[in-house]
Amino acid sequence: MNNLDLQKYYNKCIDDYANNFEGSSVSKKELDIFIAQLKTPQEARVLEVGSGLGQEAEYMSQKGCSVLGIDLSQEMTNYAWIHRKCGLYLTLDFFKVYDLVGGNHFDGLWASSSVLTHINKKNAPKFFLEARKLLKISGYMGIIVRKDKFNFKSKVVFNNYSKDEISHLMIEDGFEILHISEKKFKDSKWWFVLSKRIS
Repeated sequence: MNNLDLQKYYNKCIDDYANNFEGSSVSKKELDIFIAQLKTPQEARVLEVGSGLGQEAEYMSQKGCSVLGIDLSQEMTNYAWIHRKCGLYLTLDFFKVYDLVGGNHFDGLWASSSVLTHINKKNAPKFFLEARKLLKISGYMGIIVRKDKFNFKSKVVFNNYSKDEISHLMIEDGFEILHISEKKFKDSKWWFVLSKRIS
């Protein structure tokens, strides 16, 4: 994944992105499942990777979680600061979070169509290894990844995953899968996976 290309892509499309997704509750059901695992949300520290417009970080904050939303796009981060009522938002590379907060820090990690969508598949294990470092033992991770193929071309990588692919990656890197289901949004299909760090 070329971070510069990714930053330029989302900085450029912020207006269209906001017009399409502002006010959307695409992941509310899945967020509720994720939050329910955090036995005391009022004390839970959650990292949202690829926080975008900030809607999901805001929702989790309203449920009592202490949420740090990170995004590579400065325009996305600016939008979140302006439009969201709660949550903390930083323009930050996921792979630099450890340098900021250290390991075993978060009770939960939420990634809705972010790093895994844009990282080359051969590097996907690095995402889960990094997530494992950041999460407390028995911490929870909720991810949403595309099931069917993206139907457009771009300099930016857009990946889809089969159920077996995503399951294998997570199990190999120290996560127990607690729930996996298919969800639909408009004309696209996605996997929602809830997992737990076990080692």
